[in-house]
Amino acid sequence: MRTNLTKEHYFEVALDVVAGQGVEAVTIATLCDRLGVTIGSFYHHFKSSTAFLQAFYGWWEAEHGYRLVDQARREPDPVARLALLKKLAGGLPHGAEAAIRSWSRSHPDAAAAQDRVDAARIDVVHNTLRELGLPPGRAKILAVMAVGVLVGTQQMGRSEDAELMKKVFDELETWLRGAALK
Repeated sequence: MRTNLTKEHYFEVALDVVAGQGVEAVTIATLCDRLGVTIGSFYHHFKSSTAFLQAFYGWWEAEHGYRLVDQARREPDPVARLALLKKLAGGLPHGAEAAIRSWSRSHPDAAAAQDRVDAARIDVVHNTLRELGLPPGRAKILAVMAVGVLVGTQQMGRSEDAELMKKVFDELETWLRGAALK
């Protein structure tokens, strides 16, 4: 029996389950089985499955949304920041992100977290393009398009092909830099 189990352990396992089997497979029994703990352990950390899901959305938002955006914002050079954004986007848990986006269509809490993550990602790309000299309106449209490419490749299942994802993000970075540096 594990004694140093944290809420984050449950969240990491849930993310793995979501990526591999979909949202419907995230059950208390599945989480506990994967962690090798009793259901009582789950209830030690969470009051209910609803409380778990709300905490999970918040964790995903902070860990895979804001932490990565904050990491990119710390890069002072906007050209280097575009390259960093490409690297961070490539390293996202794409299968889980696609499942969470689908989940957000029927779960308001997931939808709110998804909307905030999308807005933060668009904002960091927008600000980067503004720093590269693009006017606000064009920078905003290109930022939405850039995040749309990420979302689209995830939803199409293309993110499973690491080489294709790298090529897509390389081309997107080249395109955005070209648009900004004209």
